[in-house]
Amino acid sequence: MAGRRIVGPSSAVRGAESNDDIIDSYLADLGARLDGPAHARAEVLEEIRFGLDDSVEQFTSRGLGAPDAAQTAVSELGPAAAVADAFAGELAIVHARRVLRMLLIAGPVVGIWWFLLLAPDQWQSRPGLLIAAIPALPIVAAAVATAVLVLATTGTLIRWVPESTPVRAVTLAALVGLSCIVGDVTVLTVLLIRFATGSTDSLSFGIAAVAVLASVIRLPFAAWATGSCIRTARRLHRARSAAR
Repeated sequence: MAGRRIVGPSSAVRGAESNDDIIDSYLADLGARLDGPAHARAEVLEEIRFGLDDSVEQFTSRGLGAPDAAQTAVSELGPAAAVADAFAGELAIVHARRVLRMLLIAGPVVGIWWFLLLAPDQWQSRPGLLIAAIPALPIVAAAVATAVLVLATTGTLIRWVPESTPVRAVTLAALVGLSCIVGDVTVLTVLLIRFATGSTDSLSFGIAAVAVLASVIRLPFAAWATGSCIRTARRLHRARSAAR
């Protein structure tokens, strides 16, 4: 037993560990630079990892050690910042579509309560009274049309209609979010004016409470959606400028 030397992990194991460390470090750097929904970022990272693993396998088959093969694969793919910029447009589209779908779902949930609260009895025969009572209606109609247009020009319908660019998609999504903010503030102001002038006799206080609560809940989300889309558009502009 004298003089017996304890040997560490084999070089193959050390190589495999180094290989994983290099790739994991690169993917962590890349993941921190990607912007968009979590599931979309995860799919991008999974796609990149699959490609890197395939490249490492090819390089090791040519005689490179695992760490050298991993480093070569990472270098061949390019800097994490450049790869993140390459995926920025795709992730921006995913983000814009997600925001718009959520706003379109929230719209009727909020809008129906304000309609029940503020719509005058004669609105069917005199539509002008409806717009006077709910001045946010034109804003809502424009927002819905814009949201549907963006979803149509970034989805499967691009086979038949011109495709929206990522910058246009997130910019229009920001405008839809801003429209929701303006719409909520408008109807809340209308209600406040009616309370201040004492013209609330025909209003249901129960419906009013639900309508106000719905708008108060939507406002922070609409503000986040607008801000996040504006930031995404700015990042796309910077990436485009840097690529020139």
